[in-house]
Amino acid sequence: MGMIEFKKSEGGQYNPVAEGTYDFEIVEVKQGASSGGHMQVELLTQIVGGPEDGRKVRMWYIITEKSGWKIQKLLEAVGLQVQDAGNGNLAFDPDELNGCVFTADAKMAKTPDGRDKNEFVNERPSKLAAQPVDAAAAQAAPQPAPAPVAPAAAPSMPGFAPRGARRAS
Repeated sequence: MGMIEFKKSEGGQYNPVAEGTYDFEIVEVKQGASSGGHMQVELLTQIVGGPEDGRKVRMWYIITEKSGWKIQKLLEAVGLQVQDAGNGNLAFDPDELNGCVFTADAKMAKTPDGRDKNEFVNERPSKLAAQPVDAAAAQAAPQPAPAPVAPAAAPSMPGFAPRGARRAS
């Protein structure tokens, strides 16, 4: 086999999304530990709509006593119910995040070594998300009156169309 040549590089180049408001669909959820050893949830999301439609974006939510509010804000934005785990803790099933849609603002920031990166803030419900239906309220809601029964069709006469009807072409 022949030799393969390549240029030495410092790693992949990440191009942040422009600052602005985006709708994101969560397509993959991973649970693990941050570099500092804290529990974290890693989301692979996809931008829905606009010029960046379909672009994949990763988001990390590190869960500590001081940063739990951030994941809680995401859970509220997607309408995911949390459970009381006792001792003042809350619990949720990360798998339930798959397929959820939310809106967030992309801001520009710098990594410790000076490279551009995104921070995603102000997670909130997306207008694209299906609104939950309260089954009891839906049954109690007044139902529309049944459609009126159409009168019997008149005998067919070539070239004649009764008022309000359209001739088939």
